[in-house]
Amino acid sequence: MKERLFTTTANRAQASVAANRKEAYNSLINQMAVLNPDNWNHDNPLFGDNEVRALCDVLHVNQQEAHLGFTEYKASVGRNIPNQMKKLLMAVDTLSPSNADCEGVQHNEQHQN
Repeated sequence: MKERLFTTTANRAQASVAANRKEAYNSLINQMAVLNPDNWNHDNPLFGDNEVRALCDVLHVNQQEAHLGFTEYKASVGRNIPNQMKKLLMAVDTLSPSNADCEGVQHNEQHQN
């Protein structure tokens, strides 16, 4: 997903804009990574809490509800996805990939016609 998610620069973006986009992109990737049980630090009971809250802010999902769901999710060691967390997971699952794929398809269709 990391390879296909968003773009970090526009063709003519200023260097500062590109740097900000890249930082936001990397932050988003790191926030989403805590949802994967393979990435959990089981020795830290607060692992991922800040990232889940930040992800909720970015995706406009109820932070308190998702945090409670994430706590239950960690308690089940990732075996059970609580209802409180499903909105967050749905928001993550429906993020748009880079529009480069769409542009490539349109470009190819124009040349075929």
